Amino acid sequence: MQNLTTSATPPVPVQSVKLDQCANLAIITLAAPLVGANISPILMSSASVPTTAMLNTYDTLDAYSTPFLALTQGNQAQCQAFNPQYSQYNMLCTQPVQGQTITSDYLGGDPIIGFSVFNNTPSAVLVGITGQYYSTFVFAQTGRDNDPGAYRFSALVAPSIGTIAAAAGVSAANLTNPNPLG
Repeated sequence: MQNLTTSATPPVPVQSVKLDQCANLAIITLAAPLVGANISPILMSSASVPTTAMLNTYDTLDAYSTPFLALTQGNQAQCQAFNPQYSQYNMLCTQPVQGQTITSDYLGGDPIIGFSVFNNTPSAVLVGITGQYYSTFVFAQTGRDNDPGAYRFSALVAPSIGTIAAAAGVSAANLTNPNPLG
């Protein structure tokens, strides 16, 4: 493996990278934990994702003006037409957020945050990681944003919690919030 490091200060070496190509998910293990005043853990949701769940993504390309963007789940029949295997691979299908284009944000990689109650307190939970953006041909050719026929297929973390816990060397119960998403 190449000598990879994080962009943290000081840099932390990457110990290993595990890929789940079906779910579009990479698990990156660091040689040492990230620590600091601006870093705090977030529990992963092990609950199913109802179509009514309030979901947001954190726009890592523009973390200062409007960092949180609301997600809308896609029409299931249209999602199935774009990617017939998405539900088999435990993926979440959403419509693009304001300003997304196939040329500016094709691969994703931003966290998908949901909300649940944990220990009688509302809490943010990691639901998934944004994935590939599929646009209609006309919008893809022109690079225009806000394609009403586009969809994004994202990795859900719930099916991979066991793998993530094993990679982290901890119990899955220490990483998850099993309560329903709201």
